[in-house]
Order: sequence, then C-alpha cells, then structure tokens
Amino acid sequence: SHQELWGECISGALYWNDFLALAKSAGFHDPRLVTSAPIDVNEDKLRALVAPIEFFSATFRLFKLPEAAGAEEAEQGGLEGDRWEDYGLAAMYCGTVPGAENVFVLDSEHLFHAGKIVPVSGNTYNILKLRDLGVILGSMEGLRDTSGYLRDAESKCLLAARRADELRPVPVAEGFIS
Repeated sequence: SHQELWGECISGALYWNDFLALAKSAGFHDPRLVTSAPIDVNEDKLRALVAPIEFFSATFRLFKLPEAAGAEEAEQGGLEGDRWEDYGLAAMYCGTVPGAENVFVLDSEHLFHAGKIVPVSGNTYNILKLRDLGVILGSMEGLRDTSGYLRDAESKCLLAARRADELRPVPVAEGFIS
C-alpha cells in the first residue's frame, strides 16, 4: 500500500516461486528463465522499508506443452516433470533466425550454436517443435552418421531455412501478418 514502492514497481512484486507456481497452474508446465538481473533499491528511505529483501527482474519464456508423460511420448509430444530426462533426443540449429544466425538462445540453459548437435530433454524437443526455428530434431543416433557428423546436414538446413522463411511474419503498414 506504499505509494512510492508501488510507483517504483517494487511493491506488489511476486516471489520467484509464486510466479513459477502461477505459470504452471495456467498450463505453462515448464517455464524457461531467459535472463535475470538484480534490481538495486538506491534510495535510502525505500531500501530501509524493504531490507533485507532482494529484487530481481526476470524474463521467462512460457510454452503450453501436451500433458502426456514418459519416454515414448517425448517424441510424440509428452510432458516431462521437473527433471531433465535423457531420451537420446537431439537438436541442431541451422542459423535461420534473423539476428541470431550464429547462436539461438532458447533460455538461460539452452544456447544453440549453428551447426552443432546437442542433446535435449523431451520438453525442450517439444518446445522446439512448437515453432519452426530452423532446428533439425531427432535422436542423437539418427542425426549423426557413422563418422559423427550430421546426416545430410546441408539439405536438412536448406529445408529448415525454407520453412522458417515461409513462416516469417510479413511486414505491412500497420504491423505484422503471421
């Protein structure tokens, strides 16, 4: 109810875990932290009111994933729990997102360097399936050939780039059309 704390967007701030619980209860079962930074309360009289509480600004990506569970459903769209499950799934980013040609940041734990095959959990696999970001998905064994390199990498990336171009918003006078 403190006017100045409300005006500074400090009063009314959510606890981190309360935000996560709200996101999950709204159907976003695997919230992904993208960035976070501490917020300094520089004014002495305000700092005295809120001490020793620390404040952070956080950016999350939220996705609604199917609610099935288990290894078989991971590739078909199942939802994992809070643990990272290794189903042998993998992704390779082709560098097709404008402004992120070398590295695509999904969240604070998932950076996809163009051309590199990385293992992913079932939830991450399904998140990447939701949007066509020029990411090739499959199993670790299925993506690599016997020499350890991506099978048909060039042709797969060309197809991924073409799909991403087809789905990219078209600029118009008043905004974007998807």
